Amino acid sequence: MLTGIVGCDGRPAVPWLSARSSAEPALRVATPWEARDRAELERHLKAEGTGLESLRIAWVELPPGTPFDRARAREPAIDVFLGGPIAEYARLAAAGSLAPPGGEGQPHFRIVRRSAIRPWPEEPGRDPSARPLLDDPRADPVTLAWARGTLERGPWVEGYAALIASYGSAARPAGWLAGSARATVEHAGSRSLWTPALVGQETGAGEPILYEEAGGIAAGSTHPAAGAFLDFLAARQTPGDRTRTTSPDPVRDELLADLLGSTLVDAQDELTAAWRAVEAGRPSDDQARARLVEPPPWPPAFVNKLQERGGDRALAMVQDLASRVSPEPEARLWLVQSWLRPSRPIDGSLLAELSAAADGRLARQTAFRDWLRGEWTAWARQRYRRVARLVAGQAPQPG
Repeated sequence: MLTGIVGCDGRPAVPWLSARSSAEPALRVATPWEARDRAELERHLKAEGTGLESLRIAWVELPPGTPFDRARAREPAIDVFLGGPIAEYARLAAAGSLAPPGGEGQPHFRIVRRSAIRPWPEEPGRDPSARPLLDDPRADPVTLAWARGTLERGPWVEGYAALIASYGSAARPAGWLAGSARATVEHAGSRSLWTPALVGQETGAGEPILYEEAGGIAAGSTHPAAGAFLDFLAARQTPGDRTRTTSPDPVRDELLADLLGSTLVDAQDELTAAWRAVEAGRPSDDQARARLVEPPPWPPAFVNKLQERGGDRALAMVQDLASRVSPEPEARLWLVQSWLRPSRPIDGSLLAELSAAADGRLARQTAFRDWLRGEWTAWARQRYRRVARLVAGQAPQPG
C-alpha cells in the first residue's frame, strides 16, 4: 500500500515525483473492461494529486474471457494486463509472461478491482418466477466465479444442488461466449429473466459474492509508468473482507470449469428434461430430486464398474486404463491409488487433490483432461435420463 502522498480524495497517491516528457510513449493496456469503466478510470487518473495526470493510455480492447497470452501474441507491445480473474494472472506468472515482482515475497500482480456478483437486473417488483439466463463457466470468468462462490458459501453439495436448479430451469441453453447472457438480458429488457453479473459492491441486500480482478506488468515492458499505474489502482481498493471467490490455483479453476461445463452445459438438454419432470412430478418424489442434484462420484463411474468385477483381472484393467489416460509413471501411480480408495462425491477438496497430484502434472495432461470431461458428461447424461424415467414410472397412470 502506498503511503506518504495523499490525493485530493484522501486516498494514497502514486509517488510520481519527476515531470514526464510530452514525448513519453502511451502506456499500452490490454483489458476486457467496458468503455465506461475505462473512461471512469481515466477521469480518476486526471484528478489533482494523483501524479498521473499527463499519462496517455492506448487501450487494447479484448472481448470478455480472451486469454491475455493470445492478446500478447497479436499485440507484442502491451505494457500492462488489466482486469480478469486472479487465476489468469497465476497462469501468466507461471508462463513467465509477467514482469518479476519488485521485491522478494511480493506478488507478480496486484488486485485492481473488487465487484459484487449478483442476480441482475436487480429491479424492484421483478417477477419472482424469473428464470435464469446463464453462460458456460468454461468461457465466462464471471459465471465461473459466481458458480464457485455458490459452491463455497456452505456445504458443497448444497451449492451444487443450487447450480443444478439454475441450469435446469434456465430460459435457454447456456451461452458459449463470455457475456452473452447479460447481452441477451439487456436486449430483452424483461423482468422475467436474470443473469449473474458484476454490479456495484454495495448494491442489494445480503452478502455478495465478490469478484476480484487483477492487473500485472507484461514481461519485457519498459514503460516507466507501468508500475505507478497499477499502484494507483491497487491503492484505491478496500480490503476484501466479505464473501470472496478468489482462487489463485488456475488448475483447480480449470477442473471446476470442466466439471460444471460437462455436467451442466454439455448435458443441459438431459438436465432440463429431468428438471421439468421432477418439478411436474409429485411433491413426494424426494428420491428423484435427490438423485438429480448429486455430484458425480470419484472414482468415475466407469472405473467403479471395472472394479466391481473384482480380482486380478479387474486391477489389471484399472491399471491399463490409467496408463492410457496418464502415461507419466508418478501421475499414473497417484491415479490408481486414488481409484482404489472408497467412492465419494466430487467436491472442492477432491478438485484440490486432483490439481495438486504429481506436483500438478496429472491435471495438466491433455489425455487425462479429455477423458475426465467425457466421463463426467456421459455420467451426467445417463443420470438425468434415469431421473426422468424414474419420475415417469412413478407418475399415476391416466384413467
